[in-house]
Amino acid sequence: MALGAIASRAIAGTFHNRVIFSIPGSTTAVKLAMEQLILPELVHLIGLSSEEKL
Repeated sequence: MALGAIASRAIAGTFHNRVIFSIPGSTTAVKLAMEQLILPELVHLIGLSSEEKL
């Protein structure tokens, strides 16, 4: 895998009951990720993160 491919991978996780996303890429790619992946699942993800044990 080329370095450029590694640097363009999105990642998500939780930290202190907060959902965190890192979405590198073009404006179009970020818009697509937000509209098609993140926003449709956001309520569910927030619910899961609030149940996370610290």
